[in-house]
Amino acid sequence: MYFEFTFWRDIFRFRVLGLGLRLVLAPRILEMRFSKENAVSIVHVVFYTPALVTSILLCLRLTWHPFGGWFFLFLFSLIRIAGAIVDLAQIAGPSSKSLHTAAVTLGFVGISSLLLATLGLIIRIRRIITENHPTSIKPLYLGVIWYCNIAAFVLYLRGGIFSGEKMDKTGSILTQVGVGISSGVFVFMFIIACVLLRHRSHADIKEQTLHAAVLASMPFLLVRLLYAALVAFYKRKGFNVDDGNAISVIFMSVMPEIIVVFIYTVVGFRLPRLPMESNHKRKHRECQIWQRWTSRSISNKKQVS
Repeated sequence: MYFEFTFWRDIFRFRVLGLGLRLVLAPRILEMRFSKENAVSIVHVVFYTPALVTSILLCLRLTWHPFGGWFFLFLFSLIRIAGAIVDLAQIAGPSSKSLHTAAVTLGFVGISSLLLATLGLIIRIRRIITENHPTSIKPLYLGVIWYCNIAAFVLYLRGGIFSGEKMDKTGSILTQVGVGISSGVFVFMFIIACVLLRHRSHADIKEQTLHAAVLASMPFLLVRLLYAALVAFYKRKGFNVDDGNAISVIFMSVMPEIIVVFIYTVVGFRLPRLPMESNHKRKHRECQIWQRWTSRSISNKKQVS
């Protein structure tokens, strides 16, 4: 559903968006129709532009390493801004299939980026805990989840490329497989976060806050994945990439992502920077912790007996 705006209402909206956006989009929007989907894109631009800046500050303050999580928070903000720009560009070319395909593809790709950011935070929490206490979560488990997430990222991209090349069925299948992998990744990430909950007392208070933030983000990630699954598999009115319901988009896609990014950003500025260490040193340190904990457990059993 579209709404026609008067000249003065358009001028007011562009003042809110800022001078740069007004100069680029004003000539077109004054002549064309403005949709609810475009309003969602404007919300993305308004929120994720400062989020992009704060994510860069977090990367500079903490780490740019992909396993740190903050790099993918930066990438996610960048993807959402790019998707919003592509969507607003459809005002000038509403019949352009390539722009529409690019916007949909960026929407799915962002899911993997946000999950990778969450996984990076889980990796950090595990690292802090294993400095004092061994856990049953092995690096191999996290590595498998990591590469599964990367695979979903690639499938979303390939699905969008095939859709743009008029191979809609193949693109749709690849997107569905990507959503399935992302859903499985989320389940295992949630299980790992719950397992680490048993050992959180071995981390300092700031890292415990980070762990609480990850657990708090899980319901919102679940809602976002549920919406992605409905769009990929259900494809009915209200959950369609072409004419989806604006309310479902806002409350099942836009708001959950914004809440998760806000939680991670606020908690991120309270965290200290971790020292860098090689994989060999990390494995050696974890092995020493495990041996010390095992010997302590054996001595306690001997004392009891």
